[in-house]
Amino acid sequence: CPAFGLDEGARMNWMPLRERLQSVLGRMPDVYAYTTYDALWVLMRTSRSAGKNATVTNFKSTLVAEAANYFGVSGNTRLDSCGDRESGNYDFWAIKSDTSGYKWKCIARYNSLTGSIIRQVK
Repeated sequence: CPAFGLDEGARMNWMPLRERLQSVLGRMPDVYAYTTYDALWVLMRTSRSAGKNATVTNFKSTLVAEAANYFGVSGNTRLDSCGDRESGNYDFWAIKSDTSGYKWKCIARYNSLTGSIIRQVK
């Protein structure tokens, strides 16, 4: 099961947020909480930069520029020509058994900067 993975290069950004969210939620936040956090920041910055009377074309070009210049808790938010994130790491999960039963465990990680998949130690 692939899922977006946190960027270790952004640890200084996501670690404090993770600690704050964990203290409020009482559990570890899902990885998509970080991508949503960054998406809202990019949107807020875009809205402020584009202004109240921005056209759709102006808003879109401002969004692309803001995303290209934002490095958030989930890493670089630069977009490709299709509007998707240009880079992103992925974790691969599987259900594994241990002494306490069956649990989801990360079995591999894909690093988009190096193009490598690293299997996790069992």
